[in-house]
Amino acid sequence: MSVKNLPLFLSILVALATMGQIASDLYLPSLPHLIGELNGTDTLGQLSVAYYIGGFTIAQLIYGPISDGIGRRYPLIFGITLYMMATIGCALSTNIYVFILFRLLQGLGSGAAVTLSRSMLRDSFNQEQLARYASFMAIFAVAMMASAPMLGGYFQHYFGWRFGFYVLFVYGVLMLSLVYCFVAETNQHKHPDNLRISVLMKNMKSVFTSPVFLGGALISALSYSGLLAWLTAGPFIIQDSLGYSPIAFGWMAFGVAVTFCFTSYLNARLIGRFSFHTLVKIGLSIMLSAASVMFILYMMGFTSAYAIIIPMGVYSMSTAFTFANCFAVAFEPFPKIAGIATAVYSFIQLSGGFVSSSVMSYLHDTNQFPLASWLLVTSLICVFIKKVLLK
Repeated sequence: MSVKNLPLFLSILVALATMGQIASDLYLPSLPHLIGELNGTDTLGQLSVAYYIGGFTIAQLIYGPISDGIGRRYPLIFGITLYMMATIGCALSTNIYVFILFRLLQGLGSGAAVTLSRSMLRDSFNQEQLARYASFMAIFAVAMMASAPMLGGYFQHYFGWRFGFYVLFVYGVLMLSLVYCFVAETNQHKHPDNLRISVLMKNMKSVFTSPVFLGGALISALSYSGLLAWLTAGPFIIQDSLGYSPIAFGWMAFGVAVTFCFTSYLNARLIGRFSFHTLVKIGLSIMLSAASVMFILYMMGFTSAYAIIIPMGVYSMSTAFTFANCFAVAFEPFPKIAGIATAVYSFIQLSGGFVSSSVMSYLHDTNQFPLASWLLVTSLICVFIKKVLLK
């Protein structure tokens, strides 16, 4: 498919792809303060992250298949509208349980943005273009996402936690306007038959029986789970246990994400010079090394912020290699059912984040031991998956 205004199209896709993560990360520095005002506990505060990711994950299996039948544009508009309504609900909440409910609905809405932006990308480009644009998009996307905890820290310091949700609502209004005015339908293969149960089952089977698809999706899921483990446990370790301010945590999270931006640019330059499989292997080597260092530092008695942030920054570098290249490899066989392929891929990937954030919510996180253990175990599993499914 030819794209008339490529910079504008990619800019909108970047903004859509990051909507969900920004909504997840902006309020992280406020978590210890939010639970005090809403009469919650640390566990309930962290569960608000998990429930958001849960809604975000479930949404992938809803919007993807529907978009194969009726197109990408209208489900996207519906999802953004739901996101906006739930965001206002979060801002006006006076009870932690009501807040968690609206976070679930917010995830169900914003999930449309990530899955359908990926489908639109697959609709429009071939494999090498897909990987290259995905890497370049990741640079800008992560820069925006990296700014979210940092801005959230300032919002909390000067205005309180509700202000961030008002900002997210305005962001939703802007995205709805851009999609409505400038985004055309990208699905050239949409057909109502794709919504029939028999066709859905057939398409689902073809996706789940593809070794390269499963390998790419599972590695992405485990990589993402490491980042979500950090974002769930990090605010409490850095602020409550180590005594840093919300602003300081925001800058630390920004530093971790900057390493992803740098490595995404490097990955984009290496595409074409090395195979996708080689680049995934490089990423997994970095990932395992970073996880091992964090774990060893803990075992040696180092529990400072540096012992957490530096290995986490290196781990973030590794995901720049795994995300873009696993995405390109996994999606190449499915040009005509990109919606359902995206749905399954995103569901698997986000499930990793939901599981890790849920686990971190219940673990004792006054130091980096639970986080380091999670990163190390999942990194080892990723290496095994690469050897078995992505040969």
